[in-house]
Amino acid sequence: MQAVLALTLSKFAGPAEAGELQAVYRQQTELLEPKKQQALNMLERQAKVTDKFADLSERAESIAGQDQRDQALYSIVAASARENPKAELMTRLDQIVEKIQSPELHDKASAVITSLRIEQATQAGDLDRAYAMAARLQNLALRARTLRRLSLAVTRKGSQTLRSDDLLGQALEAAGKAEASIELTQLTFSITSDFVNLKDYDGAFKALETAAASLGTLKQADFEQTTREAVPNSLFRFDQTFGRVGAVDFDKAMFVAQTIKWREFRLAAEIATCRSALTDARTK
Repeated sequence: MQAVLALTLSKFAGPAEAGELQAVYRQQTELLEPKKQQALNMLERQAKVTDKFADLSERAESIAGQDQRDQALYSIVAASARENPKAELMTRLDQIVEKIQSPELHDKASAVITSLRIEQATQAGDLDRAYAMAARLQNLALRARTLRRLSLAVTRKGSQTLRSDDLLGQALEAAGKAEASIELTQLTFSITSDFVNLKDYDGAFKALETAAASLGTLKQADFEQTTREAVPNSLFRFDQTFGRVGAVDFDKAMFVAQTIKWREFRLAAEIATCRSALTDARTK
């Protein structure tokens, strides 16, 4: 404890005090067993690193095995992206991506960086540039999610060249071609709700049909891996989809609900549709 405290304080102390603290650190370290000495020496080396990103990069690149090295480089990209890096770091991330030899991990890392640039352009209000990048994403699920977020930004901020409903339509098209997953089905239901918000009911029913079909492609194992709760509304928010479009066209919404493969989800969709009709009748 004394050694760690001395090491920590030495980073903030002046030259004279730092020398004394380093002496305390050395004295206390010598009293420890070899394993603890190694751990403290590693801590000391880390404390001296001023560019932790460069240090991590060097460590990753020094890994002998290509598969492990590629995975380490990809992990750096993914972790850095979550920190919303600035322009200078983005350039360095591009350089790391180019060092990844695995085609699969290289494409994933490139998609992470592109998604980050799209998000940054969106936040800056450069929606046309964000759209140009989003439309070129090769990963269909990622393209669908990105276009949906961009449509929400257009709704909030407005645009002279982009329309929210067009972006949602493109997002729905990409989602319909992507590999099935619970997250993708959730996305298509969210797109349905977005269309309702825009009062584009033709788009909403088309999205609802896509969502119901997507739900039918899922397997029991998909649900077991994602959640222990088999509660339809907690997964897909039927109240925001069937519960809203049913008030527009009850028969059409009920027909879509009855196409759902899974019995418990089919019943939940039917109930949400019926509730929407009852709510609509009470308000008239």
